[in-house]
Amino acid sequence: MVDVKATQIQQPNQVVVLMSTDRPDSNTHRVAENLVHAYEQAGITAELYRVTDFGPEFYKPTAYMQKPEAFTKFNNALLAADLVVLVTPEYNATIPAPLTRVLNLLSFPNSFNDKKYVIVSLSVSPYGAVRAHEGLKKVLTDLHAVVLSDLAIKIPEVQNATKGSSVYNEHALKVAEFLQK
Repeated sequence: MVDVKATQIQQPNQVVVLMSTDRPDSNTHRVAENLVHAYEQAGITAELYRVTDFGPEFYKPTAYMQKPEAFTKFNNALLAADLVVLVTPEYNATIPAPLTRVLNLLSFPNSFNDKKYVIVSLSVSPYGAVRAHEGLKKVLTDLHAVVLSDLAIKIPEVQNATKGSSVYNEHALKVAEFLQK
């Protein structure tokens, strides 16, 4: 299992953030937007993608052979990025189906081998989506991605986490520290 401290890699120049649920007006969407804002405040380019951007073709069986154009744009951005942030809720003790679909459609092995990932998990429960976080971390490390655990955050009771909450401030400080090294 590859688990690297953020201080062991260079400052990222390009960050891709994926909001991994197709639920409209979700807490996941709010968290992803707040994180993109935190990255931009830290002076780096951050681009937000939503699984809903990939269109209905994303769910068709033919997507494995012919990737939808919007998904290909995301995959290319991911390949060019220095850091990938996956923002995921916990649904029934795991990640949402659209995120599983994303992982299945990404170009392999280039989307994973030595690619740096940060997991941000959230839940309405008091446990902060620990099971979804750990399950996703295992999948990514099995695919030889580099999971930066010291930049990860688990947000419990996300419905109470406002933009100015300590959750975002704490993460923004980690991002700023990461960028200064």
